Parts: sequence; C-alpha cells; structure tokens
Amino acid sequence: QKVFWGGGSVALATADDDFHVLKCKPTEALEDGTVAFLDIAVLKYGFQMIEKLGGINSIQKHVEALTRYMYTRLHGLHHSNGLPLVVIYGKHHLVNHAEVQGGVFN
Repeated sequence: QKVFWGGGSVALATADDDFHVLKCKPTEALEDGTVAFLDIAVLKYGFQMIEKLGGINSIQKHVEALTRYMYTRLHGLHHSNGLPLVVIYGKHHLVNHAEVQGGVFN
C-alpha cells in the first residue's frame, strides 16, 4: 500500500483527506522522482561501456550465470528440520530459464 507519491506523479492531492488523483499516463503516474533528463548527455558513454563489456549478449550471459548461481544457492538452503528456507517463485528450475524470464527473484 503506497503512502507517498513524488516527482510530479500526482495530478491532485489534498492534505485534509486521504485523497489523490494520479496523472493519467502510466509513464507519468508511475514515475517516482524527477526524470533524469541530464543523463541523456552521457548516453554515449553508457553505450561505449556496453561495447567495452563485450556487448549486450555478453552482459546477458553474465546475468544468466548470476541468476543460475543465486537460484542454486538459495534453493539449497534448508531449515534444520529439512524444510526449504526460502520459497522462490518463477521458472528458475527450467533448463531454458533465461528464455522464459529475466534475472529477477521473487
């Protein structure tokens, strides 16, 4: 339950009541903070870094490896009674996990 809104995401709010109206466009309504428009000037350097790291495919393979490692480690954690310590939602157990989901854990 969200209790605050910032960065111009609200079209209307009152201080007396728990009332607010978010902006209509999802990109505006979901924005929490000022858009980083100054970062546009350094996009060139970001793209250069991607190339320096071996390109987007190289980065993707690294993320896949980190995801597989994290899943394996978390999946192996158990309480002293043998029950799993964590519940991992997603399709990390699939061989083709990288094709069906990104490197996010829930």
